[in-house]
Amino acid sequence: MKRILPIILLITVLCDTGFAQKKLLVQAGVEILAAKKPVRVALTPTQVLSQVRPFIATHNRRPLSSIYQNGVVVPMDQLSPEIRREVALGAAVQRILIRAKMGKVDPQHPDVIELRRLIEQYPGTHTLCVKELLSQLQDFLASHNGKRPRALFYKNSRAIPTEALTPEQLTEARLARQVMHVIKWAKKTGNINDPDTQALVKAWGNNRPPAPSDSELLEKLNKWVASHNGVRPRLTIYDEHCKNIPIAQMTTQEREEHTLARQMERKLREGISDKQIREAMWVIKNLPTSVRR
Repeated sequence: MKRILPIILLITVLCDTGFAQKKLLVQAGVEILAAKKPVRVALTPTQVLSQVRPFIATHNRRPLSSIYQNGVVVPMDQLSPEIRREVALGAAVQRILIRAKMGKVDPQHPDVIELRRLIEQYPGTHTLCVKELLSQLQDFLASHNGKRPRALFYKNSRAIPTEALTPEQLTEARLARQVMHVIKWAKKTGNINDPDTQALVKAWGNNRPPAPSDSELLEKLNKWVASHNGVRPRLTIYDEHCKNIPIAQMTTQEREEHTLARQMERKLREGISDKQIREAMWVIKNLPTSVRR
């Protein structure tokens, strides 16, 4: 018994020592991890606003919280230091606004109100200045016979995903979306009367021919009916599988037919003052449609 007791005491001491060493190692590991992990301090609305104002003054847009390329978010480690700082600022703005909605930040704080106003006023996209955008749009219209760029492309009656577009289609879609975005924001913020913006709006809509008068439209309809065996133009055109053909995929003849039918529908809906023209157009409206292709 006297021999066994020292052995038991030795084992107990070793266990206690091992446990103590393990505890120290765990504590040291936690301290190392804590030292390595950066502590993110939430910026106040005043601090964020002090950075957003000079950014907008320099770039004429709000900071982005994400950067996209071909419809996919670009990872932070692939961004330049300057863009990374912009994304961090954009994320800080979003956090302030979200916290204000949740009540964690006073939504009536003057700096929060000013941040919200700036975010609503300025677009959040890498949009070219209006003059550069106007120049690119004019070049596109000149090289495409007055046809304005498309924002969407279709295949088998379905929109083609951004990542599946060709480089030419991607450039065209990006130009169309930038123009529409600038015009939308100009209308929303009251800057639509800016001379450069007015020129952009005019160039964007100039490729559309002016709407014909009532008598001109009736003459076109009569010619169309006479050359198509007494049937009226179709507003909706179907393919051989009875699926609606998107306008972007229509042939020139089909697009002309669709445009003529749409103009007739609009005239009849808005009303025609001349009784004779109105009755003649209703006669054409009640004719059967042409045979599906």
